Amino acid sequence: MSGVCPAGHQTVARDYCDVCGLPVSGEAAAAGSGPAWIRDAPTGSRVPVSSSAPGAAQACPHCNAPNPEDALFCEACGYDFTTGAVPRPPTPP
Repeated sequence: MSGVCPAGHQTVARDYCDVCGLPVSGEAAAAGSGPAWIRDAPTGSRVPVSSSAPGAAQACPHCNAPNPEDALFCEACGYDFTTGAVPRPPTPP
């Protein structure tokens, strides 16, 4: 089942967009519009996490939440492991 994120991308995930990381559900959107320190966090570079165990978790450099090693975005805060950016919540119309 796929959906559309607020930016118009097709996504299979129901919490954060597979393409841009924006929250796509009510629960994720509420989490994505969290405190200003999350919304206004500066971007950074991806922090590589070395692991010898397959399927091991990587810690998010922004919120320290564990994520699958192959994750593109942090499931807790939406941090983009590829670009190092924290997604901004969509602007209300």
